[in-house]
Amino acid sequence: MRILYTEIAAALEKVATVKKHELILCREPEQIPVDINNLIAAVGELTSTYIEVNEVDFEGEHVHGMLERYEDRSQIWIKRDQLDDYKNLATAKELCHLLVDSAEHFSPRGASTIKDMVKELVMPDSVDGANVASEYIAEVAAIEVLYPIEFREGDLAELVDGSETRKTLALRYDVPEYVVSRVLNPTYHKQISKAWKMVSGSN
Repeated sequence: MRILYTEIAAALEKVATVKKHELILCREPEQIPVDINNLIAAVGELTSTYIEVNEVDFEGEHVHGMLERYEDRSQIWIKRDQLDDYKNLATAKELCHLLVDSAEHFSPRGASTIKDMVKELVMPDSVDGANVASEYIAEVAAIEVLYPIEFREGDLAELVDGSETRKTLALRYDVPEYVVSRVLNPTYHKQISKAWKMVSGSN
């Protein structure tokens, strides 16, 4: 299954709505890093969903969080034994599942779906199945909320002149360092910029 720009753009359309929410406003420097509790509240309001988030102990090198949907609420489980920046990303990713998933993405396979997904620095040409596509798109959406594209040109300039490092930028946005490497990768930036241009009212 190919991940099309139209699918990414559809997810970014919803990301744009979150970014403009009065609790987030993450295009403003003073709103960085994004407050995860505010993000939970904003997504709950936008999806008309009561969201519970709890930390739990579970094994799994590649599993950082899981989402369970019920008729009256959504439950997000976050792996307790991980760094706070990974908890932030995991929480944001599960929240983005609520925003962007369609019925075809709902899967009983849970952790096995996540294990199928290989992290890429760029958008992969194809993925194996709708569930894995859902994982990839949700992670992209989460990254685009936590590390807004509006700041990347300036951040890249700071990297070049040596005033910042990937580690300090990761601390600024409260995300794992690999996220900084990923979004500042020229190919990823070119691809995600193309997808953002397809989003109406993103500017």
